[in-house]
Parts: sequence; structure tokens; C-alpha cells
Amino acid sequence: MNAVFREHVTGIAFNLTLSKNMCAMLIEIADGNPPYHYGNFVTTWRRLEDRGLVVPRHGEKGKPFVLSEEGKLVAELVRRAGIVSHFSKAAEAA
Repeated sequence: MNAVFREHVTGIAFNLTLSKNMCAMLIEIADGNPPYHYGNFVTTWRRLEDRGLVVPRHGEKGKPFVLSEEGKLVAELVRRAGIVSHFSKAAEAA
């Protein structure tokens, strides 16, 4: 079990809040695309790491982090909620 994720979401009750950039980055990572084009890359990555959704990966060029098991589940929930479609349309319009 991911202690960082558990600690983040169960302080008082189960709560997980993600910004639009965080949702988009989760999906980009899940799809194997480098998410360097989303706002402040480092800040978003750190916020995902603080929630236990990504973990550092050392030694593999171009992929400084990967999704944790919990991150994979949350990415799937984000995708099922249809949030990804919203971001994809916004990216295409830009």
C-alpha cells in the first residue's frame, strides 16, 4: 500500500482534489506521452508526487517519474469521468 497516498487522502475523510493540469498530466503519463507542455511542469509533478500518484524514476532519460498503482487508478477514474475529453478539446482548439 502507498503510504503517501493513504496519508494524503484520509486525514479527516477521503478527499482527493486535483487541478485541471494535474488531471491532464496523469492522463498524459498514463498514455506514455511526456507532459512537458502543461503549465508549470515541475509544480504539477510535485503536487502529484505529494499525493502519492507519481513516483520518481531515476536513470531513464525523458521519464523522471511514473504513475504509482494509485495514480493508474485515479487516471482511469479521471478518464471515465470524461475530464480527458474536455482537455483534449481544449488542446485541439488552442
